[in-house]
Amino acid sequence: MPLKVWNGSAWTMAAKIQVWNGSSWVPVTGKVWNGSSWVQFSPGVTLTTINLNHISNYNDPSSYAEVGVELLSSGTANYYYSDSLTPQTNFLSFSWLLSGSNSEYYAFMDTPTFGSFSFGTVNSNLVLSTGRQWTVQQAGAVGSNVVSSTLRLRTPNFTDILSVSVDMSAELF
Repeated sequence: MPLKVWNGSAWTMAAKIQVWNGSSWVPVTGKVWNGSSWVQFSPGVTLTTINLNHISNYNDPSSYAEVGVELLSSGTANYYYSDSLTPQTNFLSFSWLLSGSNSEYYAFMDTPTFGSFSFGTVNSNLVLSTGRQWTVQQAGAVGSNVVSSTLRLRTPNFTDILSVSVDMSAELF
């Protein structure tokens, strides 16, 4: 369960636990002993920096190269690639949901500072009780598609819990 605090009228999810290090407030990870191991309770989510690149051969007009990010409602994150000859293959797969319920968290992908996604909603708070996906694809012609953005995980009141940079590119040559 994520850390919740009383705001005077209701229990709300705490976005971050911070401590004063002598010069600034810094975020910390909260852990509790569950009887057999230390488990993280705050923040209740995790992501790693997203830096995906896939290059594929151009063979015909149906050729494509693709990279993508999935945040599944099961709590699994997949960073993957695929192309005309290779089905979806994960670069990395891990649990993004460490505690609490998927419906307690939202994803927000910033409008890219460079390029545009081939698929996926940007600039909108998306509840993670439904799986979410963003892809970058280069299809049908030699060239590349490159995107830079930021992915944020948020509380139900849309306060950022964490954010990671997103750099994705797909290329046909």
